[in-house]
This record gives sequence, C-alpha cells and structure tokens, in this order.
Amino acid sequence: METEKWFQRSFAFALPASRFPNLLERLRGTPARLDERTRDLPAERFTRVQSGRWSAQENVGHLLELEPLWLRRAKQYFTGSSTSRSLSRSTMTIISRSSVH
Repeated sequence: METEKWFQRSFAFALPASRFPNLLERLRGTPARLDERTRDLPAERFTRVQSGRWSAQENVGHLLELEPLWLRRAKQYFTGSSTSRSLSRSTMTIISRSSVH
C-alpha cells in the first residue's frame, strides 16, 4: 500500500465540537492501547527499516521529541502569545535525516 506524503495531505476539521470530549478520551487512551498491542513483539520489529523509511522506533522518537513543542505552541495560541521558540537540535537532526512522510 502506498502512503501519501505528509505535506501532500489535507485535513478536514469538520468534527462537531460536541464530539471533542470523545476524541480527547481516545487520544488519552492511545498509549495504553499501543502498549497492549506491542508489548510482546520482538525489539527487531521496532528497529526494522524498510525501503529507507523510518522504523517504528524512529517514528515514536520523533513524536516524543515534538510533543512538548506542539503543547507549547498550543498554549501560545490559546493565550494569544506571539512568541514562538524553535525546534531543538535533536529534532532538526531527525527532520534533516528523513524524507517527511
């Protein structure tokens, strides 16, 4: 299955506000569901690189590295702050090594 490149994707934000609490609960439960589904898999499954794409471990590391950035930017947005901080050096290294997908 071919996947669409990240920057070629488009997103519709048509979810009614009344469904937001359910979405938030699903997101909060994601770490537990991932743990349950992956805990018995061998480590080599997480570090396997196929066709030059990121391994599962690299994808998770990328998300963990960027999570504080998204949270900080969301807080800045909701408080009306115009100050924006840059990405960390390790994040820039990860991004520069990858073809974003």
